[in-house]
Amino acid sequence: MHIKNVLAIALLCSRGALTADEGGGSCWTWASGSAAYNGAANYGSKGSASAAQTPGARTLHTSWTTPDGKVYVFGGLGIGANPAAGTGALNDVWLYSGGDGTWSWIAGQSTLHSGGVYSGAASAEPGARYEASSWADGSGRLWLFGGRNGTLACYNDLWRFDPPTRVWVNIGGNSAAVVVGSADAGLWPGRNVPSSLPAGYPLPRAAAASWLGSNGDAWLFGGIAGGFMFADLWRFRASTNEWTFVSGTPGANTPGSYSSNTPPSRFAAASWADRHGALYLFAGYVAVSAREYTAGNDLWRFSAGNWTVLSGTSGPLVATHAGTLNVASPLNQPEVRANPAVWSGGDTGSTVYMFGGAVPDDAYTLGYAAYNDLWAFDTDQLLWTWLNGNTDGSVNAVGIYGTRGQAAAGSHPSGRTGAAAGGISNGTAAFVFGGLGVGGVKNPLRNFELNIENDLWLLSKCPPEPVAATGDPPPGSSDTLAAVLGGALGGGGGLLIIVVLLIVVVVFVVRRQRRQQQRQDAALAADELQLTNGLVSGHAGC
Repeated sequence: MHIKNVLAIALLCSRGALTADEGGGSCWTWASGSAAYNGAANYGSKGSASAAQTPGARTLHTSWTTPDGKVYVFGGLGIGANPAAGTGALNDVWLYSGGDGTWSWIAGQSTLHSGGVYSGAASAEPGARYEASSWADGSGRLWLFGGRNGTLACYNDLWRFDPPTRVWVNIGGNSAAVVVGSADAGLWPGRNVPSSLPAGYPLPRAAAASWLGSNGDAWLFGGIAGGFMFADLWRFRASTNEWTFVSGTPGANTPGSYSSNTPPSRFAAASWADRHGALYLFAGYVAVSAREYTAGNDLWRFSAGNWTVLSGTSGPLVATHAGTLNVASPLNQPEVRANPAVWSGGDTGSTVYMFGGAVPDDAYTLGYAAYNDLWAFDTDQLLWTWLNGNTDGSVNAVGIYGTRGQAAAGSHPSGRTGAAAGGISNGTAAFVFGGLGVGGVKNPLRNFELNIENDLWLLSKCPPEPVAATGDPPPGSSDTLAAVLGGALGGGGGLLIIVVLLIVVVVFVVRRQRRQQQRQDAALAADELQLTNGLVSGHAGC
């Protein structure tokens, strides 16, 4: 048995002792964009990809991933082609191709606050907006609902984008953004809507939760418009292009009932669907009274026509517990937050990942507390696992960018909220793009408009560590063994020390067997010298 094989096995075993940066064997790669905030855009020519093209910094944008592994990003609140114009609502569409790692601007305008075009098959496009709801269907078509523009007016229009033709189609809804007032918010959606709005459609809103169900139907819950938060659940059926009101509490800013499994009004929540068709709703800004809301971390599930509260049985605030890194536990619970990035992934289809998010916090000069923690939620076992990043109240972490394009266990994005994310490569990797965060250099004087990012991060399995040992040490040599022991003891790793001791035992056994074989060979040398020489040389290479 080769000593180098023993060392290789030991190194592989030692990979089980993962650090927080490794996140269960996953590493972050800074793929593109700026490590500083307010990264500028380079639009180039529409429809042509190049290494120089990149979207400008933005937050609260929309993203989709398609079965072929492509990433699409729409709009948001950010920087257009002219940085001097500041920040505003966008309606540009960008494509990121993971194969060659390039961005391309494929639709929409490069200017801020562009209006929508609702007629004309070739020129139709949604107006600039942020906090829109979205989903991608099984055919790879991308859907967009609602959101708000630069004047804080909200939309309830529904759009579909076809990636092969790069054409938008307006499905329905109001052709202008609407400021929802108290009279409108008091009317129950779908039963008694203002005459200026189409019947049978959800009221205009932003930051509503959205899902794609297992049967191809899309779902929409809650959101906010004009300071009014909703708790209504809607279903959209693409085969008929019809919305259907399913359930909810009439009016706005309703606190719901945890004892009777009625979710409160909320917006900026995380949402995902499991492989069995159940819909999940987590955290966000949650109504606690008609005039007050708070960031929560309660978890709800909608299945078989009913809501069930899974955590937070007495209200939206649940005791937090990160637990042990990479270890699932029923005690684990992420902290309160809004606008985290969420995506599905994993080989079994039961795992959902969540990154970052933030809550307003007057204790921070940035005005919010932004997380950079990475969590996994198992929809079969209903268990959370902390995988990566800072937790237990640690916020506004500076990003460690490393070398662009190279995965490293020590690299990670900064704390941020309002980022776009999605699973790619059949769920074995993921991306996180932009958001409102800290970047690579913390500046406590930055305000809301000075914190937006345009960096793109990829999350995938860590590259294998190189095996340093290349051959057997000579008999009696202690230099290699002393170096290994010295490194283990100097690093203070208990598991590594145990592994090294196992190596010592294996080395002793191998050498003892070798000496016994050499004595046997010597006894045969007189009668079979040539054969003995062959056996000795052959044994030395084992």
